Amino acid sequence: MRRRQQSGKPTPTEEQSDRELLDKLLDASRSFASTVTAALGKLSPTTEREKGAYQLLVVSLNHYRCINSLFEDDRFITSALALRRIIMDTSFRSVWISRFASETKVSKALNSDKAMPPPKKVAKLLQEHWKEPNPVELEAIQAMWGRLSGYVHTGSTVLENLSKYHQHGPHREKVQIHIVRLSSLFLTNGAYLTASKFQGEPDIARSIEEAFISLDTLAGELLSTVQQDIDQNTSPTIQEPLAGNETPTPSPAAARKEIVAAMRTWWAAAAKEDATALNHATEET
Repeated sequence: MRRRQQSGKPTPTEEQSDRELLDKLLDASRSFASTVTAALGKLSPTTEREKGAYQLLVVSLNHYRCINSLFEDDRFITSALALRRIIMDTSFRSVWISRFASETKVSKALNSDKAMPPPKKVAKLLQEHWKEPNPVELEAIQAMWGRLSGYVHTGSTVLENLSKYHQHGPHREKVQIHIVRLSSLFLTNGAYLTASKFQGEPDIARSIEEAFISLDTLAGELLSTVQQDIDQNTSPTIQEPLAGNETPTPSPAAARKEIVAAMRTWWAAAAKEDATALNHATEET
């Protein structure tokens, strides 16, 4: 566990420790982005549907790469926070175009932003298609989209997190790790479900999933270290009891856990379905 002073600006040793942690996170994040870039480069979109889905993935990937650059300057953290929801939008829309939109809707979608559904509607289509995930996981996706909208429109949520972010040390690191974990998850979901749909390219989808697992595992380990620092330097607080029928709101971390479970269910279902379709197409030829 890293030891910190209780208050005030970080010491030079603490600043160096913070920098080393961020460098480790960014190195892993850049490696993940490079893997996704190489994987998408192996796809050969030919139809209007494939080209549209592919272009949206490239946009998602570009936004993700921007996050790494934005971390280099603290003044741009609000932009990094907002990009998570934008990545969520574009990656889910890529899935919608590649798997659900009719030919007519594909053409309309590529010429009008209003013709594309929000992520929560795409998540509902995925649930209906594979009868997965469970309602709790689906609700977590819907809730996350609403929460992230506050970062785009600079609501109270972003102001609260900015206040924590500008406290030097572990609070800042925690925000950075959460940004990378959630953004990489959305990008992986879009890339996996779209790439696996390209006939004959299941290995590409698997390579993207493996790169995500590697990044997410490291990010989880770094987050554990950071949380220990926060717990060490934070006084315990008394939780107020809930009144009446009031239910606790799931934390972002808890919601993310549900979303990961949902998406990994989709990836497994897609791999099985697309492999079956590929085998049938091969047999017919």
